Amino acid sequence: MNPFERYPYSSRIKNRISELFGIVQEDGTTSVLQNDIDILYRNRNIYENEVNRITMQIAYLKNNFMDRQHEYEELVRLQVDTYGNRILPYGLPISTAYQKYKKLKGSVVFTEQEFTNIYSNLIYLIEAETQIREIDRKINMYEDYQKRK
Repeated sequence: MNPFERYPYSSRIKNRISELFGIVQEDGTTSVLQNDIDILYRNRNIYENEVNRITMQIAYLKNNFMDRQHEYEELVRLQVDTYGNRILPYGLPISTAYQKYKKLKGSVVFTEQEFTNIYSNLIYLIEAETQIREIDRKINMYEDYQKRK
């Protein structure tokens, strides 16, 4: 988390006004800050469900490639960068990734359509995990402000 990043000033003002005048938020409290935190937790749950769905879809797709199971597992194997973030084995965009895949493998195991189906799931998984990290960062920042308040 960036140490200079704080709970937005405009939200601080809304929070003070809401608490001062007793304006009830959608979560039932008068705190705009707590309402924002609750919304972030709901969004995080949505992304967690999406990660679980994509993970199950990747596992289910494995059944379609039983004859090429080793190659499939090699393609979807977890690869991380130095910060612990998941990375794509052939980069972006998908069309370029398929060309890199063909060049590195020599003999093509997956057709372009099969590769696109598999690879797009990996892309969605990375995007959902990135959103979860961003939401966690905001939750920590908002809860830190709430403690200091």
